[in-house]
Amino acid sequence: MNRAFLVILVPAILVAAGYLAVTAYLGLRLSLARFLVAGGGFLAAVVIVRLYQRRKARPSGG
Repeated sequence: MNRAFLVILVPAILVAAGYLAVTAYLGLRLSLARFLVAGGGFLAAVVIVRLYQRRKARPSGG
């Protein structure tokens, strides 16, 4: 895992933790389905980016 990935991942985790803390402080009920859908979307985005960034084999100049 490179640093660029951590630049995105760490703030995302902090925002999610802050969201949970604020909603708990306000006494609001949260829907687990929203978190699961958001997590699935994030995971899908990471997988797509990783697959797209794979280096393709270069044809030999032979």
